[in-house]
Amino acid sequence: MKMKIKNLQLNTIDNRIVVCGVHYECVLEKDDKTASISGRVPVQYDDDNFIEYNALTEGKVIQWVNESLGSGQVQNISDELNLRIASEKIEKLLPWAEKQAADSE
Repeated sequence: MKMKIKNLQLNTIDNRIVVCGVHYECVLEKDDKTASISGRVPVQYDDDNFIEYNALTEGKVIQWVNESLGSGQVQNISDELNLRIASEKIEKLLPWAEKQAADSE
C-alpha cells in the first residue's frame, strides 16, 4: 500500500502558515487491479515542534497521517484495499428494478 498526500488544509496562527488538516489517499496495485481509499486527518498545532510550511516534506506529512490514524487503522485500510482487490465487482440492477423490468415484459 502506498500513501499519497492529496492536499493540505492551511490556517494562519501568529503570522505562520499552519497545516490543520491533511487529505490523503491510500492506493494498492496488485494483479493489474487498483484499489484506493481517501480520507482526511486533523493536525494539531504544536508550537514546540512547529515546522515551517516551506520546510515540510511529503515524508513528514505521511508520518503525521500515520500517527493520527494509528497502526490499527492503517492495518484496517490495508486489509480493506486487499479485500477490494480480491473481490470481483458485479454490476446489477437494484432488486426492485429487476422485478419491475420483469413485470413490464
